[in-house]
Amino acid sequence: MVARDKTTVTEIICLKFSVCDIARALKISEDAVVHEFKDGRVASRFTEHWAAQVFAFKKSENTNAPQDGKIELQHLPESGNVSVKTLTENGVKFQRSRNIGSGRVCTVDDLVEAVKSADLYIVADVTEFPNVKLVPVRSTIILGWVYDGFLTPAGIHAKEFYQLLKKGRRLRFIKVY
Repeated sequence: MVARDKTTVTEIICLKFSVCDIARALKISEDAVVHEFKDGRVASRFTEHWAAQVFAFKKSENTNAPQDGKIELQHLPESGNVSVKTLTENGVKFQRSRNIGSGRVCTVDDLVEAVKSADLYIVADVTEFPNVKLVPVRSTIILGWVYDGFLTPAGIHAKEFYQLLKKGRRLRFIKVY
């Protein structure tokens, strides 16, 4: 009898974009494309579309909605909610947009409430644009990070995100070009 590996596998979808094609379409330099798409304020609008297409869920029309979209994947209940968050060189935050920015406050309770508002998060890593990684993470895992003190309202940096993600699971990268 062969022992099975009981390690949870997280499949990370890797996308690669043509900087040249984007620059030509937008009529800007290739350097400007890379700079702008590494900025979460710019990239987040696109990452929601990419994730919705790759993971086949309906993107919400209202970006201020508690949930960014309704998931249609078989492994979650039909009522399951999905939210897309963008990981940049500054990290990723999981609280609602109303709690992010100058003069705004987010408590740990606000963070917990925000994380609980979705069943699944798709973290879109744009740190290596034009290569983008789409990383599905269940909210229960993210809540564990909050309760263990690894994730705070200040967010989490990319290195720590991937270190936490690797604990108890194997990462499998799937390239989709």
